[in-house]
Amino acid sequence: MAPAPARRHIALRRFAIVGALYAVFWKWRLRLLQQAASKGAVVGPKWLQLLACRIMRWMASLQGVRLVSEVGDGGKYCDRSRRYMLTWHPHGFIVYCPIFILADKSILGEPVGKPWHCTGSPTIFKLPVVGEILTLINGRP
Repeated sequence: MAPAPARRHIALRRFAIVGALYAVFWKWRLRLLQQAASKGAVVGPKWLQLLACRIMRWMASLQGVRLVSEVGDGGKYCDRSRRYMLTWHPHGFIVYCPIFILADKSILGEPVGKPWHCTGSPTIFKLPVVGEILTLINGRP
């Protein structure tokens, strides 16, 4: 077994390598997000997007938040040939409902018939893990 200073040096080197790899990934992800936002494109395969949505909904259920009803007048009367802006009033750091509970609707294109994007502060997209999840579930800055 190596002495303590040598183990610490090895750990620091590994940490630096992982940090550098994540920095490269982060730069690539921000560029991918910028390109997707300019084209209105989707990022990632649909199965991975829906898996991320399922995980987010599960996390909401752990906190006692669940979807009670999707019934309402808004979705029934959408003319799919027109464009709509769906809005939520944010309460806090992140808009909870469209991200944790209804993100799959944006991926599946409900209720307007084609995929749509939930927008948020550009700063949120720069946070590790949060930015990746938001990008994957059709979030855009």
